[in-house]
Amino acid sequence: MLSSSHRNNWNLKASVRELQRRCMNMCEERDALDLMLEKRENRIKSADLEQEEFQKTFQEKEMALQQKLGQLEQDWRAKLERVMEERSEQEQRVKQEIQALLLKLFKTEQLHQTQICDYEVKYRDSLKLVSELQRQIKEPEVRV
Repeated sequence: MLSSSHRNNWNLKASVRELQRRCMNMCEERDALDLMLEKRENRIKSADLEQEEFQKTFQEKEMALQQKLGQLEQDWRAKLERVMEERSEQEQRVKQEIQALLLKLFKTEQLHQTQICDYEVKYRDSLKLVSELQRQIKEPEVRV
C-alpha cells in the first residue's frame, strides 16, 4: 500500500511537472502572441498616423494649389484687363488718326477742287484770250 501510494505520489508529481511544463509553454506562447499582437497594433497605429499625416499633407497641398490657382486666375484677369484697356486705347488712337486723315483728305480734296476751279477759270480766260488774240491777228489782215 505504501508502495502504491508512493507510485501514485510519484505519478502525481510527474503529472504536475508535465502540467507545469505545458503551462510554461502556454505562457511562452501567450507572451509570443501578446508580442505579435502588440507589434500588429503598433503597425496599425503607425499606418493610421501615416494615413493621417498623408491626409493632412494632401489637404495642405490641395489648399496651396487652390491658392496658387486663385492667384494665377487673378493675375490672368489683371493681365487680360490691361490688354483690353491697351487695345481700347489703341482703337481710340487709330480712330483719331483715321479721323485726322479723313479731315486732311477732305481739306486736300477741297483744296484740289478749288485749284481745279481756279485752273478752269484761268483756262477759260486763256481760251478767251487766245480767241481774242487770234481774232485780233485775223482782223488786221482783213484791214490791210
